[in-house]
Amino acid sequence: MSGRDVFLASTPFQLLGCAEARSYYAVEQPLLVIVRPDNKTTEQQMAFLVAKLAWSGEVVWLPKRLFYIRIWLLLRRLKSEPLNRLFVGNKGSWMHEIFFRVLVPSKILFLDDGLGATVLYYDAAKRGIVASKISNRKGRLLAMMGIRLAPLRKIKMTFFTCFPLSSIESVDIVQHHFQVFRGLFGLNQHQTDSPKGRGVGYLGQNHGKQALLERLREHLLYLKGRHPDAGLVYFMHRKQRPELLAPYFQGIPVRMQSNSMPIEIAMALSDDRLEAFYGFTSTALFSLKKLFPDLSVYRISDEGVSDAIHHPEELWQILDHAGVETVEFNPDGSVV
Repeated sequence: MSGRDVFLASTPFQLLGCAEARSYYAVEQPLLVIVRPDNKTTEQQMAFLVAKLAWSGEVVWLPKRLFYIRIWLLLRRLKSEPLNRLFVGNKGSWMHEIFFRVLVPSKILFLDDGLGATVLYYDAAKRGIVASKISNRKGRLLAMMGIRLAPLRKIKMTFFTCFPLSSIESVDIVQHHFQVFRGLFGLNQHQTDSPKGRGVGYLGQNHGKQALLERLREHLLYLKGRHPDAGLVYFMHRKQRPELLAPYFQGIPVRMQSNSMPIEIAMALSDDRLEAFYGFTSTALFSLKKLFPDLSVYRISDEGVSDAIHHPEELWQILDHAGVETVEFNPDGSVV
């Protein structure tokens, strides 16, 4: 096909999806746009991945500073070029939405922004819901800059995803299995069967927010009861801050770990393996179990915070499909 293929990513997980799509569709000279990473940690992780992937083709960074000017210049340039496919890292991002409402590629494909987000957008497509993430204020500013947004309309979409979803009338599903990641980090049988250590990891997450935070202390005490002789390690989500988490950890021997790279990459580069990983609905529960099938990975079932999560039953089903085991949390402190 003639024309340029454009990839949008704002987070490391989206960028990994871009790499898988680039390989699957045999894109030779892609344009990768790093769209306004949310903090310095994310920027550093993205820079590491771009270098590790040896991304062939142009890479454009759109940081927060002068974002509107930079995106205006890039859109003006891209509108003058023939476009083949647009790979959108986050369907629910107002910044990514600007691209697929301004540019006219021959095909738009939506990648994963995590388990919760993908299930949410899949359900919205199933129900025919079309909603913009661009506020009226941002829309007026874009119009003043001469950036004209096409109306949103119901179209048949394509999701390029790692999750086991089924194609429906409104969505075609193309599933990948982290082939690029496996090759990039040499995940052969020898490495995935590394010896397990004595630590137990808890995977932090950003969705669920306050409701899950308020339960976090009880979850950690629960894990200490299940693994009395193991050290606890809390793997922070990239948007979490230690000072906000510290009050929930008082009196519990737990080590907070803020990785300089996503947990999947940290595990791939490490010779050590923890005894087990636990979490609530973290995407890493799915990806770790798929990439390292020998790992013991558990979902904590806690009815007390399930209401804080969108479409919990669908999430549980996907995690079960990956081989993630379920443990029941008992607020009375008993261990199951």
